[in-house]
Amino acid sequence: MIGNYRKVWACAVLLLASGAVFGITMLGITMFGLTMFSVPASGAAKPGDAAKGKDTFASNCDVCHNTDSVEPKVGPGLKGLFKKANLNNKKKVSDASVMELINKGSPAGMPGFEDLLSDQERADVLAYLKTL
Repeated sequence: MIGNYRKVWACAVLLLASGAVFGITMLGITMFGLTMFSVPASGAAKPGDAAKGKDTFASNCDVCHNTDSVEPKVGPGLKGLFKKANLNNKKKVSDASVMELINKGSPAGMPGFEDLLSDQERADVLAYLKTL
């Protein structure tokens, strides 16, 4: 049993020395030894599914955004969004900048969807926007 505690201590020291994040990597200590396993970070979404994103977009975003043109509806038209150099807020078009808009909204009036859509639904919408 003492040998198991030494394994646990040695592993913990290695994890700390390597800068591992305990929120992502968890240690499981059992009666019979040491078990290590990884779990996704809280709220981590799988890669987006554009087909599901199209449905989510239709029920949440379509009322304000055109997808077949750059003409504004209430908000800007999104056709070719990922082919543009910059968003209307002058930030470079990237997954991160578009997801920030989806999550937080914009001062121009777009509401944030961070609390309204799941992480996966937002990833799906992002994947759909890339197809426009």
